[in-house]
Amino acid sequence: MQGLEATAGGPKVYIANIDRWTVLSLAATASESQARALGEFIYRHLQWTTGTRLHNRIITEGIPLYALEFHLPFYALRKHRKTLRDLRTRRTGEPLRQSQDVTFLRTLQEKNDNSGNDIIYQAKVSCLVSGWDRYSWVAYMFIDLYFEESHVDEDLESIADYEQHLCDHEVRLDPFTAGETTSHAALCEPREYFLQVLAVRLSKTKHEWEHLVLHIEEAIGTYMSKYWERLAQTESSFNKFHDWMKMTTALLRELINTIQEYIRELDLFFSKGVYYFHGFTHSTNVSGPAIGSLTTIDTVRGELERLSDKLQNFKDNLAKDISREVIMSSHLRPAQKAWLTRPGRSSSST
Repeated sequence: MQGLEATAGGPKVYIANIDRWTVLSLAATASESQARALGEFIYRHLQWTTGTRLHNRIITEGIPLYALEFHLPFYALRKHRKTLRDLRTRRTGEPLRQSQDVTFLRTLQEKNDNSGNDIIYQAKVSCLVSGWDRYSWVAYMFIDLYFEESHVDEDLESIADYEQHLCDHEVRLDPFTAGETTSHAALCEPREYFLQVLAVRLSKTKHEWEHLVLHIEEAIGTYMSKYWERLAQTESSFNKFHDWMKMTTALLRELINTIQEYIRELDLFFSKGVYYFHGFTHSTNVSGPAIGSLTTIDTVRGELERLSDKLQNFKDNLAKDISREVIMSSHLRPAQKAWLTRPGRSSSST
């Protein structure tokens, strides 16, 4: 699903759930010079393992070309009765983006109601702004929306949703900024526009992280309270608890690694990459939008660090609480206590 519009600043291509056919279409229509920047950008977006990236570079082959890009991976928590599978596949046949049912975080037993399952979906939003100067440039945005249900989820960002808004309100929203600005009022300076889009998209992914971290906090609290009630009466739930511990720890480790990538990349951006934008931030005619965006980005960086610390505390405190409670429990066999309180378990690598 894609949209192409010529707006203030330069043409913009917005694509939801990019697939092989869209890639072929882009390859056939991109200019030879733009193809140099676009090919690497597409690869980085499709590969989950490339992680978070904030990147600016000059392509010197042929006519010199600048390329500003970011890639923001995140985990979208949704309550769905059935997991929505990403229909895009890799050569191995596996979905391009993975998903995981994390309902186990909050329940000891199989869920037997119709409230839906807690699913976290891998997703990524990526943006490329590339051109020859401040007047001739093009922008691309790729975003994963395969996990959204139009009749359930809010703030949808498909082309159809933006077109519907245009029909209803006669205002064309800019999908790059998630509809926070209009297309006709888009910033014309490419670096300003890139920073604005980065600030908006970082804020939106931060909201997804906040939603997920809050859910994990509440779910772990619910599970642990129910577990200790059971443990006071029987040891039969130990094996289930053992499995829960392994799955919860693995999930926390994965989330911590991903969110810390954000922080490292933002630190690198502010220590080195931001100098690419300093050349115009003191100019009276453009300093306002640029400085405003940089301030937002820096604020989000601090909030992401707070969320990272919170996830790490979940992991550390969980280990400490378990060790303390297990030592006090009279129901566990010595071997079980030894496993739960073994040296180094609470300080396993993140």
